[in-house]
Amino acid sequence: RNPRQFPVVHNGVRRGLMKRFPYQVFFLGDNQRVVVLAVFHAKRNPERWQNRT
Repeated sequence: RNPRQFPVVHNGVRRGLMKRFPYQVFFLGDNQRVVVLAVFHAKRNPERWQNRT
């Protein structure tokens, strides 16, 4: 509902953590739209998403 509640982790990219599942969602967003850049399992290297975007 409010993408700005999640922390910025790199150049405006935010990271949201799933409560019930071990996934991280990396996205860009404002009040109008959200663009998902990557969804990663939390046990993986969190820096790896940067190489895939």
